[in-house]
Amino acid sequence: MNSVNLVGNIASDIDYVELDSVTKVNFRVAVNRRGKDDEADFFNITAFGDLANVIYKYQTKGKKVSVTGRLQTREYEKNGERKYFTEVVANDVGFLTPKEG
Repeated sequence: MNSVNLVGNIASDIDYVELDSVTKVNFRVAVNRRGKDDEADFFNITAFGDLANVIYKYQTKGKKVSVTGRLQTREYEKNGERKYFTEVVANDVGFLTPKEG
């Protein structure tokens, strides 16, 4: 089973990309390590379609979110060197920062 659940703060600007048939967003989430407020792990998050549009419209850097999805790895070649990239492909993102006002 490939399932990831994270709760943390958006740690980057949200990158909005329009592809041929769908939209997607990319951003990073900082998750504090248990019992260590000064240490965090940073995860790359990608979301597609309607979920991507809602995230882009309502979320910004610093807001707290929960992310449920699956872990995905990709590889590519750059300057003759093989690179690997790991990300969480989100299927649900909960907005945990209360609305202002």
